[in-house]
Amino acid sequence: MKQNLFTDFQKVTKEEWINQATKDIKGKDFQKTLVTNGFDGIDLFPFYTEEDLKETQWLQQYHNRLNKPSDIPGMSPRYWSNIFAININQEATDNKRILQALMTGADALLLSVKEGVNFDVLLENVDLEYIELYLKIEKAQVSVLGSFLNWYHTLGKSHESLRGGLLWDPITSCLAEKNSLGSIVESVSKALSISEDYPFFKTLCIDSAYYHNSGASLVQQLFLPLGGYIELIDGLTEKGIEPEQMLSNTLLHAASGSDYFLEISKLRAFKILFHQLADLYQVEVKTEDVKLVVSTSFWTKSKSDVHTNMLRNTTEAMSAVLGSCDALWVRVHDEVKGEINTFSERMARNISSILKEESYLDKIMDPVAGSYFIECVTAQVIAKVKFELEILESKEGWWSTYESHQLQDLVKAARYAKMEDLTTVRKTKVGVNKYQMSEKLPVDNLMWEEENWQLLPLRESFLIEYPNLAKQ
Repeated sequence: MKQNLFTDFQKVTKEEWINQATKDIKGKDFQKTLVTNGFDGIDLFPFYTEEDLKETQWLQQYHNRLNKPSDIPGMSPRYWSNIFAININQEATDNKRILQALMTGADALLLSVKEGVNFDVLLENVDLEYIELYLKIEKAQVSVLGSFLNWYHTLGKSHESLRGGLLWDPITSCLAEKNSLGSIVESVSKALSISEDYPFFKTLCIDSAYYHNSGASLVQQLFLPLGGYIELIDGLTEKGIEPEQMLSNTLLHAASGSDYFLEISKLRAFKILFHQLADLYQVEVKTEDVKLVVSTSFWTKSKSDVHTNMLRNTTEAMSAVLGSCDALWVRVHDEVKGEINTFSERMARNISSILKEESYLDKIMDPVAGSYFIECVTAQVIAKVKFELEILESKEGWWSTYESHQLQDLVKAARYAKMEDLTTVRKTKVGVNKYQMSEKLPVDNLMWEEENWQLLPLRESFLIEYPNLAKQ
């Protein structure tokens, strides 16, 4: 096109946009009428302009650098792994499910294992050199990790070919099961020691997803796990372990919720904050080397309309990809009813495949880089997280607020505020408080308890689906 048509349009300032909007709403206060005040004090404007990027220019250094380009010839530049997650009960049977998943779209595994698992049977005919492997270990993490690495060593394969990691945040796990800080530091020290010869298998995890699925607000999902991680670094430093050893052996785990654009900003902020944390400890970590595993949300799923959960999974997966995930775990849509089957597992895998093969989200390295909205919100989230981390440190850190239950009470307040928004219909959730199924589900008076020191995963629609819980 030889003629530039944009020269026919005068440049409009943000102030002029605001004046026009104020005129359209008949003189009402622009801030009170059109600006959304988020739970964490993050203001969302109805529009953003180039002027808003003046204070976010420092984010340009992260454009196209939040993910590592694919190094496989002929592949699209943007790559993420498609995770198949499975709870291991019977190794021989589960091996067949694993092989079937790998032949129908999956290229990464997430195995929930316990002590005594037979890896020879479980991973028979699985070539780990061509996939990523993630482990979730309920108890005795160091022992099971040692057994797995010893088994892998017997295969005679290069240690560098083992890629993935252990989804274990030892500090955050104290919110479900009590432990002492000294015991945690000792366990982590052993885990780092036995895995030091496996450079691409990460031993530790900063688990933001746990807070998300417990009902935490967006900013809480970042500053609380990062605060716990700082506590762990301090404990290991006292044992003579350098921060570099820990930071280079850590991956990030987050959950993607239903607030589409906010979730994109949250995930991008998570990677940037970890990179900046490494800088504070004078450890060089490239942002493209930071491993981010993102799961779709457990918190947002409802039992009263399980098929709508597939739609929720899809938008959450899109947020995960645009938010710079390196591995995507789409949870099965009917797990809330305990009816997981081959169909729901296949549907979960297909979502990731469709985002690649049909939506072409893998064709561009960083499609949201430079977006006025995403950049501004990302900067706000980062600033707010840093502010909250300073407050947390002024209260003597994560562990101190955990022992005094301040941390748990903070998240529980955010959780019940969200639940109350549903019960009072301030927020619409299809199939739960609006457009409900005409056929009522059988009443199930679930018994659910949470100690004062605990913070356990819940779902946003619990109080509507289980009215008996609302009375507790």
